[in-house]
Amino acid sequence: MPMTRERLGRFALLLALVLLPWQTRWIVVSGKMDGLPWEYGTVSLYAAELLVLASAALYGRLRLGDRSRFAIPLSWILLACAFSSVFTPIPAVALGATFHAAMAALLFLLLLDERTDATQALTAFVVGLIPAALLGWDQVIAGSSFPQKWLGLAGHDAATLGQSVVESAAGERTLRAYGPFPHPNVFGGFLAVGLWALAVLASRLRDHARRHHLALPAMLLAATLVITFSRGAWLAAALSLGFVVAALMWHGRLRAHAGLPLIWASLLALVITMLVFHTQLFTRFTPGARLEARSLAERSASYREAPEAFAISPVTGVGPSLYTLALSTFRPGAPAYEYQPVHNAFLLYLVEVGLVGLFASLPFLRRGWKAVNGIHVRSERVFALSGTVLLITLGLFDHYLWSLWAGLSLAAVAGASVVRGKG
Repeated sequence: MPMTRERLGRFALLLALVLLPWQTRWIVVSGKMDGLPWEYGTVSLYAAELLVLASAALYGRLRLGDRSRFAIPLSWILLACAFSSVFTPIPAVALGATFHAAMAALLFLLLLDERTDATQALTAFVVGLIPAALLGWDQVIAGSSFPQKWLGLAGHDAATLGQSVVESAAGERTLRAYGPFPHPNVFGGFLAVGLWALAVLASRLRDHARRHHLALPAMLLAATLVITFSRGAWLAAALSLGFVVAALMWHGRLRAHAGLPLIWASLLALVITMLVFHTQLFTRFTPGARLEARSLAERSASYREAPEAFAISPVTGVGPSLYTLALSTFRPGAPAYEYQPVHNAFLLYLVEVGLVGLFASLPFLRRGWKAVNGIHVRSERVFALSGTVLLITLGLFDHYLWSLWAGLSLAAVAGASVVRGKG
């Protein structure tokens, strides 16, 4: 068959989904705060964003049908971000963050396009996570990894201060799995969504043999989720899984039951991995451990600081990606790396885009809820609701769904899959 513009556009979109975990980027402006690198002040263009733009250009006019009702609500959110950016001390940084939000919105709409196969899109997303998971295992086993700028990989070493590690009472440090991401928590979020996507794919397959082919990827992603040692991702995956199981018990036999073999395979991989890393797991749930106590104290402090940051500009917000700059105004003198966003994506959005952003987001949330309730296939609706639980939990316990391109793109993929279903 000839490679038409639409087929090329679909290929570019699927390639973007496969490459989504890899953070290759062009740094347009390197952010600095008091002479130190400042990630949240860095303006970047990611390779995956170029593929999203290419897909949109090749598709041409979007064919959304009834889903076109998402376009205007998304536009209101982006306008609120742009409006907020005008009133910030560094508009270029805020507009750079708004651009990432716009690319995530475009990805969301492309996934809703009638020419995009929802099942193929989820498959591409899962395929992209397999090499990322293998990289994560290499990092944990070796205790280090080398940087590779063309793949967007930073170097890591368990012995280096500032790395995300689990430290035992004896001082033994285990590197958490970063994969290709800037932090293990982001990797954990992707893996949790990947496991959810595999369960959705299993429910859509009629062929038992093909369904069993999903067991190995499910076991790999589940085992890798353990070694991210991301408690928020663990909780999100558990609540999402619990919702599906509860729905099966409530409604009886659904198509969703087809995902149960994958769930059992994942649980087997989880148990084996947890037995191997039981010491590190115990440490993660020991509040008195040195690094865990520090982590909890920092999270608690970030929640206390959020109201102060919100009070700086409650109407228009402090500006997209400028939360950490706002912290420096009432807690000056600290190095740039000590200023971190509050670990709650929804609260971070409110502080950065203000009440204007809050009201701008309401039509989108309303439209999303109506779309989920409008899914007529009961098993698809169960997975849509479990995906909603997954996203909300991830957002409540970390900031990356709003603060980073990786998180925005993850929210776009999961969100589009939730509101679209199989159609």
